[in-house]
Parts: sequence; C-alpha cells; structure tokens
Amino acid sequence: MVKYTLFYMKINGRAGGIRLMLDYLKVPFEDKTFERSEWPTVKPTTPFGQVPVLYVDDDKLVLPETLAIYRYLAAKHGAIPDSLEDQALCDAYADHVQDYMSKLVLFVYAVIHQKPKERILEYREESLKFLQERLFPDLQKQLEKNGTGWMVGDKPTWLDFFVADVVDNHLYWKEENGDEVPEKILNHHEKVFSLPGLEKRLEERKTLFPPKDMFKF
Repeated sequence: MVKYTLFYMKINGRAGGIRLMLDYLKVPFEDKTFERSEWPTVKPTTPFGQVPVLYVDDDKLVLPETLAIYRYLAAKHGAIPDSLEDQALCDAYADHVQDYMSKLVLFVYAVIHQKPKERILEYREESLKFLQERLFPDLQKQLEKNGTGWMVGDKPTWLDFFVADVVDNHLYWKEENGDEVPEKILNHHEKVFSLPGLEKRLEERKTLFPPKDMFKF
C-alpha cells in the first residue's frame, strides 16, 4: 500500500480541502503538522520554501504546490472528470480561485507582519472586490451551467473540495467581511461538506481556524 504523508501547519489553510478529499476517498494518510512558530526552521526543509508538501512512500515522491497535490491524488484515486475537456475546466477554475488567493495572501501577510493600517485595508478591499465582482459570479455561472450541483460533471471532483474549502474559510470570516455569498455557492459548499466520511474531519476543522481577533486591527 502506498504511504502518503501530508505536511502542513496545524491549521486548515491550504491543506484543509486536501484532508477532506482524502477522507471522502477513503485514502489513508499521515496528517503531519507543525506550529506556525516552527516555520523558520521548517521552511528550508521544503522543496519551494512553502507548504503543503505531499510525501509519497517517504521520499519516493516529494510533491509541493497545493493544486499539484490535489490533481495528483485525484488522478490516483478517481476524483477527476472522465474527459480531458472537463479536466481542463477543473484546471481553469482552480487557477481562477488561485488568482483570488494570491490577493488574499497579501492581506494576510500584511496583518501578520504588522504593515501600516492603510496598506492592510487596501489589500483587504482588493481581495474582497475580486471575490465579489469576479470569482463568485464566475463560480455561480459555472454551477448554473453545469446543473448538477458540482462544479464540473456529475460527480465530486478535486475542484469541488478546493472551492468548498476556500468558501468555508471565507464564511468563517464573514462577520468581519460583512458581505454576501451567492446561494448556489452556499449550496455547493453544503453539498460537499455533507458527503459521507467527512464527519470526524469537519469536527476537527472547527478547531483549526485562527482566532477571529487575529485580523481585527
């Protein structure tokens, strides 16, 4: 049996959706975590100086990058669409979500590194504007067009876990954001999080969010 070790901080972050997908697929894995305070020591040991990292059979394959990990595990365990066209759609929408994440991370880093308040507010507004004016409308249109409740095709794929994870993280901060999430995106989030085999992980997930006052300034 293949041995998987998923290496990430002891938070949901970018690994949360991968954990959910593996549980749904009933794929055993070691969830190896570290505290954020350990990052300066951990960082030089990772391939690109970032996490998550997936280790396959210890170091037979050392795979960095969130989307690469999703795609690899999905291809190995049946969570990709059947056609190349639908696989390409998954890639396209995942890259679109990453466009939002690249803006969000500027805000997060600005808070963590105590940048000037005006810079923090600027990054927050830019990320929320992209989310509300670009990403949410585009995801909503795709869900309407596909018509199955899933992002692509008629079964859950890795993209569904990736999108639902990002939406769930946003919902956690919704009180601070004060914005609305379109109904079909909320329905999709609920559909993914209602899949069998996720109950234990979802309970754990509640404990792996940062404290809400972390981003109050």
